[in-house]
Amino acid sequence: MKKLIIIFIILALLILPADASFNPIRPNKNAWTCYDHTLNFSENNPDWGVVCMSNNRFFKGMNHIVNYKKIDNNTLLVHDYLEPCDYYYQNWKMDGYYHFYINETPRRYYKHLTDNSDAI
Repeated sequence: MKKLIIIFIILALLILPADASFNPIRPNKNAWTCYDHTLNFSENNPDWGVVCMSNNRFFKGMNHIVNYKKIDNNTLLVHDYLEPCDYYYQNWKMDGYYHFYINETPRRYYKHLTDNSDAI
C-alpha cells in the first residue's frame, strides 16, 4: 500500500509540470473556434476580459465566448472574432446569461457554468 502511494505521488509530480505548460489553443488555425480566437486575443491584449454568453441559464447547448471591456453598468465593448469589428453591447444584462472569467482560465469543455453577471 505504501509503495502504491509513493508511485502515485511520483506520477503526480511528473504530470503536473506538463499540465501547467499546456497551451489550450489549437495549433491548426483552420480548426479554431470562438474559444481559440478569444484566448489568442487575450494573450496579446491582457486589458480585455473573457466572457461566455448563453441563452440558457445552465449554459447548455450553443454558447459563445468573446473578449470584453466594461464601459459602464449597462454597456460592454465586445471584441468578437466572428464579427469584423468591435461593437458596443448595451443593456446586456437584460438579454441572456453571462459567465465572466475572473482569475480563471476558460475551459474549452465544461460541465457546469453559472451566471455571474454581478461579478463585474
